[in-house]
Amino acid sequence: MKYENQTYIKSVKLCGYKSIKDLEVEFLPGMNIIIGENGSGKTNFLEFLEWGIDGVTKGVFFDFMISTTDVELVWRDEQNKPEVIAIFREAKSSFASTGILSNSVESTYSINGKKSYKAILHEPARNEIPVSRVSHSDISTEELFNNKIGKSVYFAFEIPKNIPLLTQAVFFHHKKRNSSNEENGVMNALFSLGLPEILKQILVKSTGLFDIYKPSVSEKNTLLRQLSKELKKVTIIDSVELTPIREVEKLDNVSSQEIHLQFKINNEWYHWKSLSDGTKRMFLIICHLLDSSIKQFFIEEPEIGVHPKQLGKLMTILKEQSQYKQIILTTHSPDVLDVLTINELDRIFVCKLNNEGTKLYKLDEKRRLKAKAYMTEVDYLSSYWRMSDLENVEV
Repeated sequence: MKYENQTYIKSVKLCGYKSIKDLEVEFLPGMNIIIGENGSGKTNFLEFLEWGIDGVTKGVFFDFMISTTDVELVWRDEQNKPEVIAIFREAKSSFASTGILSNSVESTYSINGKKSYKAILHEPARNEIPVSRVSHSDISTEELFNNKIGKSVYFAFEIPKNIPLLTQAVFFHHKKRNSSNEENGVMNALFSLGLPEILKQILVKSTGLFDIYKPSVSEKNTLLRQLSKELKKVTIIDSVELTPIREVEKLDNVSSQEIHLQFKINNEWYHWKSLSDGTKRMFLIICHLLDSSIKQFFIEEPEIGVHPKQLGKLMTILKEQSQYKQIILTTHSPDVLDVLTINELDRIFVCKLNNEGTKLYKLDEKRRLKAKAYMTEVDYLSSYWRMSDLENVEV
């Protein structure tokens, strides 16, 4: 498979979170699948990976942590260049007099010989605002991360409870253009709470969010058709549409209106709350896959709440999209492994918990050869996982 200009996470070093004491692993572009028993640390790994990316890209503090945390990430493109190296270290200490924790963070980045170093000290007892000291910087954060590695999304077990357009309507205020130079569309705070990019664009094209964005029915309909087409491949949803904009209040030159998304199933229209959890998860996964700015997509157990036939279709779409995004997912479902070909067994990682904490291992040569022989002579990889010692890697 050819990977289209994909910048991917090549290597990961993580220390200091839950069961993760000292973990190192190297990934591949495209699809990467993590298997392992319950409690081995698969969820801990994806959580820490996503929060680690936030740390190295935004310098955020992990307020829930109580010890030193280390993150080292290396991004590369398909030709193994350019290489982006990001190192993030957070140390916590307590003031003896107050017992209040203070955080200190050091971030080091490099790309093509350019380097940036930043140290941040946050002491709640003395200063409510983090103090940032940049000792050396040849490259901006925007250049380093937004332009080079794109953004990542972590899709966890639980379906978000508050999603604009879905769990609740979006309200906006429309002001007559000749009455003010201010924004003609001001969304409420819900707009910023985790709305997938394609839904944001549908919202913008429907309402003209600000003066610089003009409502475009044709562009909105194109996005809705694109979303409906992909959803129809894996769900019972025939199409999606915005409800007609409903005016709820009108005062002077300002009118308040609301809209939300609805779903057509068997010629009937339904709200988000009427959909099954499995359908909701597949809907959100498809929305994220349609976001071209997402370059790394982390998914916990895509099989949750999904019928086996629909899971096969979903995995086919994920495999297709892995040409453009690096996908790292965890699974307990043998059927998920069937998306891999006989020459892609190096994309399987076994998660183990031992005295050294959570570790990720690739299949050793012995088990890869046994799996290949089974796939060639007997049945699918899913059957082999059910019946074999696939996870008993030599460490």
